[in-house]
Amino acid sequence: MDRLVFINESIKQKLSLAENEALEILILTYPLTRASADTTNGFQQSQTPEISIDLDISLDGEGSSVLIRQASLVAGETELSTRVSIEHNAKKCRSNLLSKCVLSDRTSKSSWQGNVLINPGAKDTITYEENRNLLLTQGAKAQSEPNLEIFEGDIISAGHASATGRFEYEQLFYLMSRGIDERTAKSLVVRGFLLGALADVSITEAELEHFEQGIEAVLEEK
Repeated sequence: MDRLVFINESIKQKLSLAENEALEILILTYPLTRASADTTNGFQQSQTPEISIDLDISLDGEGSSVLIRQASLVAGETELSTRVSIEHNAKKCRSNLLSKCVLSDRTSKSSWQGNVLINPGAKDTITYEENRNLLLTQGAKAQSEPNLEIFEGDIISAGHASATGRFEYEQLFYLMSRGIDERTAKSLVVRGFLLGALADVSITEAELEHFEQGIEAVLEEK
């Protein structure tokens, strides 16, 4: 399986997958600590004010598939814009898109649009798209728009889901009642939410370590 990784960078790409070609895409967005920025070759040095993710993926060959996992921690005045479009143009194609985003500040913004199109002849399709947003403070804004268009009646399954919610302090109080301090409890909730998007995707130890450092750096300021 081929793998593409995008970390703290804007993307604008069009991809076409041939017969039985499988692609895995990992998208991470987060503020880096000074230490990790200094020691991480190839990573952006900081989170820029605007990050745009724009992907067009065509499943043109029979049996082609794409798995996309996006985990984002948006802080400060950063605006994250994501648009992913996937076209099913052949038989027995698979697509699965999961995006999770935490917005930490009142000036943080995120917009997400997922478009899945199942064209005539794309029989036996399996597709699913999901976007989840967690707001840590009032004023943070997240927009979510999953779209699914089906022009082929003979498919296996197709679905989508979207949810945006505020940080549930009941979870925090529950953990604190078990002897966990407030900062650690909040970190557990946020890490659990974001890392849930990475459970079934390939990720290196360095990629995961720097992502977790970004989470901790933001929560230390809360």
